[in-house]
Amino acid sequence: MQPKKKRQKKDPNAPKKNTNAYMHFSKAMRPQLLKEQPELAKNQKEIGKILGERWRSMSAEERKPYEEMAKKDKERYQAEMEQYTKGKQ
Repeated sequence: MQPKKKRQKKDPNAPKKNTNAYMHFSKAMRPQLLKEQPELAKNQKEIGKILGERWRSMSAEERKPYEEMAKKDKERYQAEMEQYTKGKQ
């Protein structure tokens, strides 16, 4: 049996990873879903299922604002990562 590989520790100064369109949607819709169905507050798995179904049923036009947020967040991450790697050299 091979010994477990130790995971590298993440640099606390590294930029925060970018968020995808679904996660932006999820973050925006979760509070609204909990207002509609407060009994789901303790059931994270069910919340995830419902949000996933809603995301899959959305048209490309409805998804567009979340995809724009994801695009901007990706650009932010790339810019911060450039600064971060320049500073490490």
